[in-house]
This record gives sequence, C-alpha cells and structure tokens, in this order.
Amino acid sequence: RSVSVSDLEGSTTNEEDPPMRRRTTVASLTCALLAVALGLAACAEPGRPDAEAPIVIAEIVDKTGPAKDFNDAANPGYDMAVDDINKAGGIGGRRLEVVQLDAASQPNRAPLVLRDATRSGAVAVLGPYSSNAAFAAAPLAEQLTVPIVLPTSSAAWKGEFNGFTFRLTPTLEKVVPEFVEHVITALQVTRVGAVVDQANEASVTEVRQLAEALPAGVALEPAPQAFQTGDTDFTAQVSNVLAADPDVVWIGAQATEASLLMKQFRSRGFTGRFISSSTLNNPALYEQSGGAADGLITFQPVQDYDPAGPNSIVTSMRERLGRAPTGTMLQAYSAVQVLADALARAADPGSGASVAEALGETRGFASLMGPISWNGSGDNQHTFFTPLELTATGFAVWKPGV
Repeated sequence: RSVSVSDLEGSTTNEEDPPMRRRTTVASLTCALLAVALGLAACAEPGRPDAEAPIVIAEIVDKTGPAKDFNDAANPGYDMAVDDINKAGGIGGRRLEVVQLDAASQPNRAPLVLRDATRSGAVAVLGPYSSNAAFAAAPLAEQLTVPIVLPTSSAAWKGEFNGFTFRLTPTLEKVVPEFVEHVITALQVTRVGAVVDQANEASVTEVRQLAEALPAGVALEPAPQAFQTGDTDFTAQVSNVLAADPDVVWIGAQATEASLLMKQFRSRGFTGRFISSSTLNNPALYEQSGGAADGLITFQPVQDYDPAGPNSIVTSMRERLGRAPTGTMLQAYSAVQVLADALARAADPGSGASVAEALGETRGFASLMGPISWNGSGDNQHTFFTPLELTATGFAVWKPGV
C-alpha cells in the first residue's frame, strides 16, 4: 500500500510534502544469474517461515529542488537493484520493501526524513546523495541505530565517523589529486582558473584538492573565485578568472550554477576546457548549458566505467532504460547491492544495529562500481575512477589525444 508522510504518528514533515511510496516490481534477469551478479549466496528457498515478512529499507532522495537532476540521473539505479534482488528471491526469501522520502534538496531536511524512515519500520537507509545532507543526517543515524549507506557523498568528512555511516564513493581527497595530475599532464596546461561554491562541501573539497595537487610550473590564478548556491550572475567571477588568461577552468559547482557559469564563460569568449569533479557527471548538463559544457572533462567514481561496456548488469540496465546508464545509477545500484549483502549476513536483519555491524565487516565486496571495504564504518578503503568527456551524445571515456 502507499504510505504518506502524514500517516506516520508524530511526523516532523509538513502535510504538503510529497508522499513516500512502497514498491516491489519484477525485473527480467534469471534468479541464478542475479544471485551471482549481486553477490548473494543463493536464491531463497521457497516455503521458509521468514519468507513472508518483507525487509523494509528507505531511500532519502531529492525529487524536487536544485539537486533534482542529479537525483533523476541516479535514482533508477536504486529501482533496478531492488527489483533485481527481489526477482532473485530477496534476502533469505524475504522481499525488500522500499519507503522513499524526499529531502527536497535541503540538507537540513535529511534528519527529519531519516526519522520518518525509522518510524516506517526501515532497518537501513540508502542516501542522502549530497555530502551536506549526509553530514546533517549522520549524528541522528547513530542515535536511532539505523545505518545509512551513502552512494555518492565524497566531500571531506567532518570529525570522526560513527558506526552507522557508510560511504561507497572514494573520497575527493583521494581521487582529485590523481585526476588532476592525469588531466593537467595530458593537456599540458600552465594556467588554471577556478570557481567554487562555498556553500557546497563537495565543491570546497575538490577545489582545495585541486590547489594542492597542481604540479610545479602550473599556476592557479587568480585565487579560486567564490560564490554561493543560488547565485545567477557571475560577471565578477568570470571577469577575474579570464583576466589571468587560463588554459582551463575548474568548475566547483552543482549543475544549476555550473550551467550558468559555463554559458557566461563562453559568452565572454573562453574556448578552453572546463574541468570538474564527479558532481557534474550528469549528461543532461550538455542541454542544460546550451552546449557550453561541450568538452567538459570530469570523472566517474566507478572502476573501469564504460557506459557501452559488456557487463551483464549494465547491458540489462541499457535494455530497460533504452539508453546507457549514468555512472551515478551504477553507484546507487551498488549501494543496494552492498546493503543486500549485509542484510544476508546480519545476525538479525530486522535490527539496524545488527545490519550496521554486518556492513562494517564488509571486505572486498565486488559491487557494480568497484570493490567496497569498510573498517568498521566510514569511507570505502578502495580508490578508483574513470575520466570522462561530455559531448552532444553524452559522456564517453576520455582518452587524451583521441
């Protein structure tokens, strides 16, 4: 049945919020293939006494607000993974049942909807997507003893991790230095400009890492030009950057502001490359920027990512979507994979504390995005990424000189 937020006693979310929904659907892959692909031990045995009660998990998403485009690029990964796992027999014969809640791109709403998730009976939560929202939700996750599995958060973490917070994506602190060295060396640039959204933790982290990673002989001039989420006029920032005649410009921003920045740089005659982190790996950015993002070099935190590759799950995703899956879909799919693996191993899959313990014991899990290991909680211990280039036809693996 559908469950609205107002159905939850004592809900902290107002009556105008979009409804949550519970869903179970079926997919097309066979049980045996999925059991192998998803990393599950085996398909469920029919007739087991625990097969009747579903395991409830929640998704904190951004169906509205400025992060909606990012959400729309990633969220089908959740849907398809849950469908695939249920098709394969669920977790020990128990289906996954999903409660979906909209944080509306507002980080301060993440704790509110997290509390609603636990009231709905969720034993674990997927998301939120952004680092800002993850920072806000993590302390409450520990209080409520419900693990949160974060598919895309990658900004520098504030303070120590608690035992209920698990990030899949290699951190910007690890990836950006390697990415910068790879790109700057290949492009043979000597001057780099940068703009940074000071209100977004991921943007702040990536530009700080950019500044620290630039090799000798490459200048970051002028100092990164700051703005705030929601700004639309970047005349001052663009003028200051272009005055230094940069070869490339790093865009430390989310898609809405990034598309405006790129348009304004192009309108002032800039013809060089834009570079960014994985925040901008949504192919919709090309159209959103009116083509100004053409040639953008970014990266996808997925090992050996190839949207046209032969991976069986990727092939199935292409068939169901009618297009190549985005890298963020693979991250979201991987979050469900690793959570399902922990649920299967947990001593009590109905206990958030037991599921968190199983997640913390994950070592070398072969997810769709790459290997996942946690040392009790916190950041994935593995580092991987694939450089990408955006063109009118979407993202493709960037191969310098090709």
